[in-house]
Amino acid sequence: MKVLKIFVIMSMNLNIGFNKDEKFVSNSLPLLKAWGIYEVQFDGCEYTTFAGKKDPNANYEVLKFKFKGEAGQYVETLFAPKPGDEERKTRTNANGHEVPTPSNIDNFKYELGQLLTYISPEALTKLAGDRKSVV
Repeated sequence: MKVLKIFVIMSMNLNIGFNKDEKFVSNSLPLLKAWGIYEVQFDGCEYTTFAGKKDPNANYEVLKFKFKGEAGQYVETLFAPKPGDEERKTRTNANGHEVPTPSNIDNFKYELGQLLTYISPEALTKLAGDRKSVV
């Protein structure tokens, strides 16, 4: 039996603007827990832009790849490269040697490639073959 906790407002006329088409219970799946292995299906890709929080003049472009399964959903967000993202930085390893790290463009390319390998190998082949748009 499901127990509902309710708050009763007595002897008050209250109008807080409920709309008849408004939904108050989420119908979205919960997020998948980290470090688990789940069976999921690709559920679409969405392109969005948003303004930065620290710098409202900065605009960010992202691709959101959505996956869902019985246990929940997962969204992989890839930030589109911007000028300067081709720079490869270096770090010092445990032996004291300077080693290069991948650039943000490298990271974007390989993450997108991994996703497309399973979602749409044909699109990856087109992108890799003639450097043209998939469309």
